[in-house]
Amino acid sequence: MFFLPYSPRWLTKQGRGEEAKNTLVRLHGGPKKAKMDIVDAEFTEMQLQIDWGEFVLLSLDRCIIPSREQG
Repeated sequence: MFFLPYSPRWLTKQGRGEEAKNTLVRLHGGPKKAKMDIVDAEFTEMQLQIDWGEFVLLSLDRCIIPSREQG
């Protein structure tokens, strides 16, 4: 049976960063072949993209739906 791991992005969004990093290592050829500096850079970039996306959504929510304290 074919096995698909959870995506590293999904794992990171769920707060499961270590599992996400392990999945990236597997996707890069396993612990012996993976270049950890590349894995670390990809993981960091993914975290920054997720954080930025959440920031943008939160900012949009505040712009579109004013808080009750303001009005």
